[in-house]
Amino acid sequence: MVIVTHCTAQAACRTHGGTAALRDLLRQATDRLREAGVEGPAREARRLWRHASFDIGARWGPGDVLPPTLVRRFRQFLAARERGVPLAYLTGHTGFLDFELWVGPGVLIPRPETEELAELGLSLLPAGRPVRCLDLGTGSGALALAVARAFPEASVLAVDTSTRALAYARRNVRALGLSGRVEVRRSDWYATVSGRFDLIVANPPYVRTEELATLPREIFDHEPRRALDGGPDGLCALEAVIAGLPAYLKPGGWAAIELGDGQGADAQRLANRAGLLVETSMVRDLRGKERFLQARWT
Repeated sequence: MVIVTHCTAQAACRTHGGTAALRDLLRQATDRLREAGVEGPAREARRLWRHASFDIGARWGPGDVLPPTLVRRFRQFLAARERGVPLAYLTGHTGFLDFELWVGPGVLIPRPETEELAELGLSLLPAGRPVRCLDLGTGSGALALAVARAFPEASVLAVDTSTRALAYARRNVRALGLSGRVEVRRSDWYATVSGRFDLIVANPPYVRTEELATLPREIFDHEPRRALDGGPDGLCALEAVIAGLPAYLKPGGWAAIELGDGQGADAQRLANRAGLLVETSMVRDLRGKERFLQARWT
């Protein structure tokens, strides 16, 4: 736990019976987040403020003195952020492509690389005709929802083993009005899946077990381990996903799978072992790293 003296005689924070001016509160919060190693501390402080004051129904200028109850609420969020609790867990939502997702403890927070995976998957689908898609390990439902929003003709099956993640996925499906086209189902990869698909997308856990402790604190301490841990070599889930592609892709169907750094050669080897896959290739992310496996079934 981080213990901080909020206002001293030397502090810039101006207090009035437990209240504080907004500009000083934000300045202090920025300093504390910087000391805690949070990236973009000023931006994070303002986001925390917007969350803390969202439902108050009033606006304050930089020099306005704030109510004590609001100051306490803001500082509670600030203390949690200092402890490494992800901002998305505190606010309850995060952006993905052009829409918002509900997220919270027990569900992986989608990263920019997964937005790139969504865009790759969308680029592989034919426009103007009905398609069937499968999102393996859906988490918050981000990939499934991206497909359904971009392709009105698509029906999507989103599966995961985590009951918490499935609850968030179902909530997001309802929030975006896609209940008629996105089915959320519990499944250990392909275990309860039947039929064939035009597109299979997956962001499986791919971090080596021994490397989990090297992840940023807010990921290692707070995000679900099962969504990160790829086993001793980082390939356990990836192997299961790739091995099932020939049985679940339609002829001419595509798969797009996110990989860990340096796993391109292993993914290619697993795809070759699966057989019947053609046009298998590695796709680099915006930073130039081999990040995605793209494969088509003959």
